[in-house]
Amino acid sequence: MHRLKSNLVWVALMLWVGIAQVYWQLGPHIASYSNASLHTSAYEVLKGLTLLGSDILILLLGYFLSQRSHRESTIIKAWLNALVLGVLASVLVALSTNQLAKVTVFHIDFFNATFPLLRNTYPLIFGSLLGLILTAVINDQKFIWRRPALIGIWLLIIVPLFWTPNIWGWTSNHLTLFYALLFVLGANVKQGSYHRKWLLITGLGLLITVILQGIMPFMSIDGRTTSRFTTPTNIFTVLAAYGIVKITVNHLEQPNWRSLYSYLTLIENTALLASVQLIVKLHNAYGSLKAGIITIIFLLFSLACSYVWCRLSTGNFAKRHLQRIDRFTGQSADEQLQLIKQRLNSWMPNIILGIISYLIAALSMLLMNDGFSVSPNVDATYNIFAYTFGQRELLLLFTAFLIFAVIKFIQALTNRYWIGLISVIAISAVFVVANHEKNVARNEPILPADLAMVRVAKNLFGMVDGIVWIVALVTLMILIAVTVWLEKTHPLRNAVGGGNTTVAICSPGPMLICDSVFVEPSKYSL
Repeated sequence: MHRLKSNLVWVALMLWVGIAQVYWQLGPHIASYSNASLHTSAYEVLKGLTLLGSDILILLLGYFLSQRSHRESTIIKAWLNALVLGVLASVLVALSTNQLAKVTVFHIDFFNATFPLLRNTYPLIFGSLLGLILTAVINDQKFIWRRPALIGIWLLIIVPLFWTPNIWGWTSNHLTLFYALLFVLGANVKQGSYHRKWLLITGLGLLITVILQGIMPFMSIDGRTTSRFTTPTNIFTVLAAYGIVKITVNHLEQPNWRSLYSYLTLIENTALLASVQLIVKLHNAYGSLKAGIITIIFLLFSLACSYVWCRLSTGNFAKRHLQRIDRFTGQSADEQLQLIKQRLNSWMPNIILGIISYLIAALSMLLMNDGFSVSPNVDATYNIFAYTFGQRELLLLFTAFLIFAVIKFIQALTNRYWIGLISVIAISAVFVVANHEKNVARNEPILPADLAMVRVAKNLFGMVDGIVWIVALVTLMILIAVTVWLEKTHPLRNAVGGGNTTVAICSPGPMLICDSVFVEPSKYSL
């Protein structure tokens, strides 16, 4: 029974955090009241109470996660879980609809979701993981500055009370560092019997928070400081959350970590949030009640998906890889470094393929232009490098993946590493040059319809200067000689793999090529 009560508390807390993460991003009409009124005060108080849940969760994570012995293993598993589930969810969202441009710039959301560590868009997850690293350092017995470090964290949280709230840059989704510091405070929560003391502190913290949030709309001159205290970084909110954790921590047990972190991955996934925002926009569900219903449905769906994902991740395939992580983290640092070097050496052929594929994709896109600027729209002009690696980064990665898949397809068929690599480089070079020349001449690249000109290839070849044929033949002979030499002196036949790996590699290449060349675009255009 105690375990059941603990699980129910964790589920309620997860829903509480989910409301704070999702509901206010949907822009319910209740949020449009920015004038000084009791309505605005009620809105600020309500929003502030929902944000309290995130602080409570991070403090509890700090308390329970810091007790785990295999911290390094926990960090790796949580990061991999967020990465794999984030990529899968983002891909499914991208394939499900073509209307996301109505609510967001989707390629940015896609990258935010698939590369969370780089883009700081999973503050709850990576704040807790960073906090776990800081806790391992601060709580180490050899660290003599533990108490000053904890006092310093409290001072950092207090400072924004007297200056601007975002003096440390703790705003919006940029809360990773704040949650990491809060995690450290949670890791140092001590069980005690001073319930009356902490009841008083919690009550005062909540009371002061509610009063400040209620009066700020009337004290704000231009309305820009209305939400000054409606943030999770507010010191009084932190005190209230800390007191609640101090009182309740004795009555809770360890949660299901896989399910919890999977749920956090889904509710913080920017691609999934964009799909929810699209539903709200298409159905004009900006009313506070409708937006709330959609939020609850999404959160319940996320809970169910996290449970299913948790069950899937306990299968034999996942167990084998998780056991490898446990064995890796159980070794000494020197052994881990040696194992990493061995893995990198075994993966180096494919890493090189990935880099070359990306370079080919980038060069093909850059050489499509005859200058250093491009104007995709009448009202915007970009530097070609900024446009290629910024605006078109998603297409660039997809092109690189397509080239990589074709190389691996040829390698899987021939079981020869250099044949697949050099042949694709040669073919890509021909297409890059042909694309550039046609773009300069007719302002368009080579299209699938141009393949019909193969029927009159004899006439086309007659238009080519003889010196070009000589250079082409010499280049071809050099490539063949280099390929043969590399295959004899540096064979890498085992880089392809065998069995299921070969089948997996063989499939994407021809499917992607056939889809792009033989399918009529007008029937399947987005």
